[in-house]
This record gives sequence, C-alpha cells and structure tokens, in this order.
Amino acid sequence: MSAAVLDSLHDDYLLLSALHLGAEGTWAWDRLGGTLPESDFVYSNETSSPADFVPCLVPKDREVVAAAIQTLRQTQRSWHGNVPISVPSGSFPLVEVRLAMLKPSSNDTFSCLITFRDKSDLAAVRSTNSDLRAHWSAVSDVAGIGTISFQPSGDVVRLNAAAVTQLNATGRNPKVSDSSSFLALFHQSDQERVKALLFGAQSRPGISRLIARVPVSSSSKEMSLIEIAISYRDLDDKTIGTCRDVTRETQLEEMRRRKMAAERANKSKSAFMGQVSHELRTPLNGICGFTQLMLMDHDNPLPMEQRKRLEVIEFSGKRLISLIDQLLEISAIEQGKLSLTVRAVNVADAVDQCLNGLLPIANQAGVTLENLVPVHSSAAVQADPDALQQVLTNLVSNAIKFNVRGGSVKVSIELGKRTTLTISDTGTGLSETQIDNLFQPFNRLHAQGSSVPGHGLGLSITKRLLDSMSGTIAVSSREGYGSTFSVSLPSAPDLPSETAPSILEAPSRWDTGSRRIVLYIEDDQVNALLMDAVFGTQPDWSLLLAENGSDGIIQAVRQQPDLILLDMNLPDMSGSEVFKRLRAEPRTKHIPCIAVSADAMEDHINSALHAGFSDYWTKPLDLSSVISRLKGRLR
Repeated sequence: MSAAVLDSLHDDYLLLSALHLGAEGTWAWDRLGGTLPESDFVYSNETSSPADFVPCLVPKDREVVAAAIQTLRQTQRSWHGNVPISVPSGSFPLVEVRLAMLKPSSNDTFSCLITFRDKSDLAAVRSTNSDLRAHWSAVSDVAGIGTISFQPSGDVVRLNAAAVTQLNATGRNPKVSDSSSFLALFHQSDQERVKALLFGAQSRPGISRLIARVPVSSSSKEMSLIEIAISYRDLDDKTIGTCRDVTRETQLEEMRRRKMAAERANKSKSAFMGQVSHELRTPLNGICGFTQLMLMDHDNPLPMEQRKRLEVIEFSGKRLISLIDQLLEISAIEQGKLSLTVRAVNVADAVDQCLNGLLPIANQAGVTLENLVPVHSSAAVQADPDALQQVLTNLVSNAIKFNVRGGSVKVSIELGKRTTLTISDTGTGLSETQIDNLFQPFNRLHAQGSSVPGHGLGLSITKRLLDSMSGTIAVSSREGYGSTFSVSLPSAPDLPSETAPSILEAPSRWDTGSRRIVLYIEDDQVNALLMDAVFGTQPDWSLLLAENGSDGIIQAVRQQPDLILLDMNLPDMSGSEVFKRLRAEPRTKHIPCIAVSADAMEDHINSALHAGFSDYWTKPLDLSSVISRLKGRLR
C-alpha cells in the first residue's frame, strides 16, 4: 500500500475518532516517516517533556497531562480532564482534554489523539444553574413547598427540607430514600394511589395530582392532608413534583361549603316559614276578624256565655299569631336580617310600659308586680325600643306564669358603665339542668305538659335580641325559691322620661256627612267579606271589591277611590305589579295604596314601603287598629 493511501486512511481515522469523541479541536501525534504537520507532536524518549505539545497549559497541569500520556502509553487506557489554558488575552478558559491511543506503541514511539473542548460557557451555565437551584430551593423552603425527585432507574427518591417536614420523614438521611420507604410515609390505604401516581407518571402527559393522608406522628391517629403534583421529565428520565400541606386549606373549604349549605338551608327555611305564615294568617284573619266584630257589636250584643266562648276563640287565635310571629323572628335573627335601631331608651318608661301592659295578667294570676325603678328616672340604655320592650315583656310574663298565687315579681335597676335590670320572682325556681337548657327554642322545661300557656320561644328570642344589642342575660335560681334574671345593656347618656304613648282610638260609628270610597283588591272571599263587615259599621264609608289585579286597576280608573287596600298575593299578578301599573296611570298615580298581606317577612314589608306604599297591614288584622287608621286617613 502506498504512503499516500496510508496518509489518507490515517487522516480519515483521525477525523472519525475526533467526531466520535465530540471534540472541537485535535492534536495528532504520530511518526510514520517523513515530515509531520505543524499540529502533530511526536513523543519519543528523546523529547524533553511529554507535555511540550501544549505549551499553553498552566505549568501545574503540565505534569498531570504528562503523567496521563505515560499511563496511556503503558496501559493504553484513555484519559480525560478539565484544565485551564493560557491565551494571549491573559484569561484562562476551561478546556476538556481527552487522550486516546491511535496505534500501539513501539519501543520508542507511539501515536495518540488529543482532543479538546472549550468548557468555559458550560461551566458558567453550570455555575448559574447551581445558583438558581440554590435560590429556588431556598424559596421553596421558605414558602413551605416540598419538592420530590424520583429516578426510576435507580429507585431513588429525593426530598427537600420542606417535603421532609410535611411528610414527617425520619431516619439517618430522610432526604434520600428508595420508593418503598417513601410510600411508607403515607397512610396505608393511600399508598397504592401514591405508588400509581409515582410510577405511572411516565405514561401520563402533563401534571398529575392527588391528595393523600400522612400521619402527623408515628404514634398519632391525626392525619395531615398532603397534595402531591408530579410530572415525568423525559430529558433525564426523572419524575419531579411538589407536595404541600393542604390540611388547613381543606378544612376552610369544608367550612365554606358547610356555611353555604347552611345559608341555603336557612333561605329555604325562611321561604318555607314565609309561605307557612301566609297560609296560616289568611284563614286566621277571618277567624279572628269576625270574632272581634261579634265582640264589638253593641247594636246586637251577645249573651254573656257566648261572649266568653268568643273570647276563648279570640285568645287562642292570638296565641297562634304570637307563635307564628316568634317563629318568623327566630328565622330573621338566624339569617342576620333582624333590623334593629339602637338608640338611647329611657329605662323607667320601658319598665313602666311593660308592667302596665301585664298588670291584668298578674291580677288574674294573683301575683303582685313591684316596680323598684324610680318613676321619673332619666337613666337610659343603648337599645332598640321595641326589642327592649319585648325582652322585658318575655321575662316579666314568664315570672308571672311560673309564679305561685300570692307571689310577687320585682323589677330593679343598677347603674354603671352598663345598666343592669333585674327581674326577680317568688316562683317554683329552676334546677341546674333546666338552667343549662333554658335558652333552647321550644324548650318549656317544667312547664311541659302543664296548663301554663306558651311555646318555649320567649327566652330564646330574648337572648338573641340581647346579643344583637351588645347585651347579656344571666340567671340564678333555686328550686322552690324562685328565679332572678339579670339583663345588662350599655348605658347611654341620661334621657328624660316621656309620656306614655296614647291608646288607639276605640272603634265607633263615625258620620261626617261626606262619603269616602275605598277599593279593596282581594281574591279571598272570607277576607273580603270581613272588610265589608268592618265598613258596614261606618255609615259614611263605601267599600268597592275587586277579585284580581286587572279588575282592580279598571275600577280604580273608573271609580277614583280615596284609598286602595291591596292584597299582595293575587291570582293574576302580584300586588307589587298592580301598584306599579297604578302609579304609571296618570288617573290613579295620586291615590294612596296600603298593602294588606299575610306575608309578615320583614324584608318584604320594607321592600313594599320603599316602593311607595303608604302603609303595610299584616293579616290577621286588628280591627280596632284598622278602623282607627282608616279614620285617620279618610278624614
């Protein structure tokens, strides 16, 4: 074979070898005879230094390379290493040097291939990556984000500090373990799910998640909820992921769901209560209304025995109305819809009004009422006047009902930053068990099954009303010796006593000589008949009746009444829609309208008044009050 052919083969061999090694540059060292290329280097025993082929090596690295060449010659074992080299600019870029045998060595010479690759940029990238890795590792630790790295080929799971804490990992090196030890960190029933997530990541694109339970400690039954999110990285055959403790987050979400469910239930209950109230009040309006008319009829008086029977019917109707009102009030309090106007209220006036109203009941029960609050006291509390009156009425009426004949009820006051009203009785008293359950709705305690009237709602409403006014209630009692209830409310600046409110005008015939026309739009025949009977007691009043909204609008335009009484639940349209149409009609927009409805929900009442109704009357109607109010509007 000619020398030219050998040289060609040799050059090809060098090129293939260099490409195989991934080099960016080569030195060839050979002695085949003839002259050598400038880049070639021949080492022989006569050469002064085996590292002279790279004079730019840093001196301390020349001996390293020289020793590697000697080892290559003796053992034919390749070598590689990273060394800095000196360049004219004065810098020392990093170079990867590889040594490989080309031909077996002879006694004095051998051929090898020296390749190099500039590693400066790679080193900078690795340095940057190392800095970034340290940065994000610190960030994840501070943020409490655990990181998980799983190498399936080596069955190695690596955790950062946050993951070790969240998974309660223990052992000599909790940051590194095999997959079995990693899975053992989870609750036994969740281990298969975590295993499927870990080993199945390679076959699933994207990110996979699950929430698993982890024991808080080895001896505890309490569990933390850990969310794991992982993804397979094909580049380095590695599954990477994160874990985070979502126990608190899950608990808050569960609380939010329960709160929403409770709110939905409350709304449904409120709607149901409103519907029940409407359905009960409508027939009660007829029962109570006609009972009142018969008792008020002085032209055709009933025998005393029949009057007593009617009074029983009237009393029973009022008890039923009271129960409905209290149920609606509890519903409003639970939904936070109870509208209270807290202002300064004179205590003496409130107590005096309460005791005067309950005096007939006390006389009938043989119980003495003692007012120890000075009559003209200017002491005041921050409260809603109506709510305070209801609180006092509930407590004093209970003290009367659960007292003994010949007993007494005392109301006293103690002043300070907070004003305390104390209601004491000489009744049967309460046991400790009864006191513990005193403010539960429908709990009548020792009155259960007795003849004492009531529904077990008064004290529950009392406490909720006081809570809404920054008030408190306390009770002390001893069986057989009576009970003492103490109500505490924030004190207010002194407020002079006011005169008691005037009593509603008693129903009577009234004839001014001028005719008044009232239109009543009502679909219930009993309610319409009752109102017609009320108007029959007044000779100068005339009542027009309409059974639906459409007919009512037509009559209002034609008859031009002085007042319109409008039921809010009509068969063809709502009372609100009728009102809108009346206001849109120039011939009827000036006529005052009063809503008459069995719907006693406070938000519906406020909505009607805000829309422009002159008043809102709730069924069943108090006829004495209705006649008095009509007189005031029709004068």
